[in-house]
Amino acid sequence: MTSGQAVEQKPVRILVCCGSGQGSSMMCSKKIKSYLDKQGIPSTTSNCAITDHKSRVDSFDIIVTSVALAEQVIELPEGKFKLGVKNMIMPKTFADDLVSIIKNNFHK
Repeated sequence: MTSGQAVEQKPVRILVCCGSGQGSSMMCSKKIKSYLDKQGIPSTTSNCAITDHKSRVDSFDIIVTSVALAEQVIELPEGKFKLGVKNMIMPKTFADDLVSIIKNNFHK
């Protein structure tokens, strides 16, 4: 690679979980995707019920859930990260933390 070429970054995979997997996690997933797109951070987002995250551990890099549900997240393998948030409906309240996880671990 020459010094003028851009490095293509692999999209970070984010799984957003709530109690049912249909309400706040769906809304939060869309808002996270929109925010990261505006920041120029390649990502994919999906959502599910917190009880379903165990079967999807191979399909995400970061799991985002409410602080109240974060304790239900299984011990994650190395290279996977959990972000427990206070307000899933307003990603701007945790955007800095999410971007920090991405930049420090995936897009260095």
